[in-house]
Amino acid sequence: MAEREARERLRDRYDAEVKAVADFFGYAGQIDQLNAKIEVLVEQQVDTVARLAESTDVNRAADTVCWPVSRVREAVARKRPVSDATSATAGGES
Repeated sequence: MAEREARERLRDRYDAEVKAVADFFGYAGQIDQLNAKIEVLVEQQVDTVARLAESTDVNRAADTVCWPVSRVREAVARKRPVSDATSATAGGES
């Protein structure tokens, strides 16, 4: 009888351990999915603040969204088409 109870306790501990590990990695997977969604949302936010800065100006956009001016400038620079940057460079070298 004691041996059976000991086996049951051992099995219960093992089951609890397996469940905890499965839960842990399940949460880790959810966190990875959320981080991927956050990256998309951050990129959309950068696009939007760049559009705002282009339709107003960098300082006003920064004031509106409570971002530092430098961060808004970075957003605008990231969203400039590569062809604009290369044509400006090529034009200066001609």
